[in-house]
Amino acid sequence: MPASLSEAVLRIVRRLRWELQTQLNMKSKKYQLQYGYLHCVGRKTYVVGTVDTKEEALEWVAGQTSSDLFKTRDADNDPIHWCPVHHCHMKRQKPWFTYVEIETEES
Repeated sequence: MPASLSEAVLRIVRRLRWELQTQLNMKSKKYQLQYGYLHCVGRKTYVVGTVDTKEEALEWVAGQTSSDLFKTRDADNDPIHWCPVHHCHMKRQKPWFTYVEIETEES
């Protein structure tokens, strides 16, 4: 095989290897659904799950903020449970809802 042809084949192989590696390292965007409370000791955030599109995340936030039916499962270590202030107004608040964009490895 002539040298120029082998060099061309080598360049093609390198290019294909680079493209394959790039595809393997691609990351996809997902949206993490969160709710939380603002306490006198700071902000506490809980993760509910993830969705694939921003529209789904926006729908979830809108649905939760328009409903009084959201049942939270706060951890035992949440300040609501251990705050020493008996009449703390922050113990009676409704949670806030949001989403954040996260990157995940594409499979």
